[in-house]
Parts: sequence; C-alpha cells; structure tokens
Amino acid sequence: MALPVSSGLRVIIADDNPTNRLLLRRQLDILGYYVDDVEDGEQAFSLIKRRQYDLLITDLNMPGMDGLTLAQQVRKINPALVIWGLTANAQPDEKARCLASGMDLCLIKPVNLPQLAAAFNSITQRLENPTQTEYRRH
Repeated sequence: MALPVSSGLRVIIADDNPTNRLLLRRQLDILGYYVDDVEDGEQAFSLIKRRQYDLLITDLNMPGMDGLTLAQQVRKINPALVIWGLTANAQPDEKARCLASGMDLCLIKPVNLPQLAAAFNSITQRLENPTQTEYRRH
C-alpha cells in the first residue's frame, strides 16, 4: 500500500501515555503531517480553541477530560474537525460510544503504520478539500 504524504495538514494528539504519544507522533511524522501532542483532554481543548487543526486523535481513557467528553466539547465549537478515538478496548460497544460522542472513527490500539495510512487515505480528500462530501461516521 502506498503511504499518503500530506503537506499542510495539522493533527493534534491527546494521550496521557507518553510512549503512545511518541509512537503515534513518529508515525504521523513519517506520513508527513504536522503534529502537536498533549497529555490530556483539557490541554487538547485549549489548543483546539486557539489553533486550526484538521484532525484530533484522542485516547478514550485519560484522567480529567476523557476522549469522549473531549469529542463532545469539540463538536460544539468545531463540528467539521475530524476526530478519531484510540482505545485498547476492542468491544463493539466501545466503537458505538465513540461514534455517539461525535467521533468519526474508533481505532483499536496498537495502531500500526499501514492501518494509520489506510485511515488517512479514507479522509485525505475531505481534509484537503473541505467542500467535498462530509466524512462523518462512515
């Protein structure tokens, strides 16, 4: 599979685990995305209010504001932002909770580079041309 290379797209990662953040950041660097990373939902929400992002990737279980709450809050101020949830819980109801909170996609950890590339391929056109058909919850 060809890996997407994107320029100009901004991604924010919210994950309380520094190892997970570092791994995901390195994967996104390989794919050519600009990345900010934070350790909790409050920090992510603060940055999202001040900066323009194309994608939020958030862990679901973080202290303080968790990923589900973060997605709900972000939807109130930026309904167009693409939001992906990351979880170690592979149960079907976890995906349903993600989508119900306003997330576009729920990925099961660990996410490898080909999985990440495939997820990006599914939304690259929308991210680079926001007038295209809405991606949410497909």
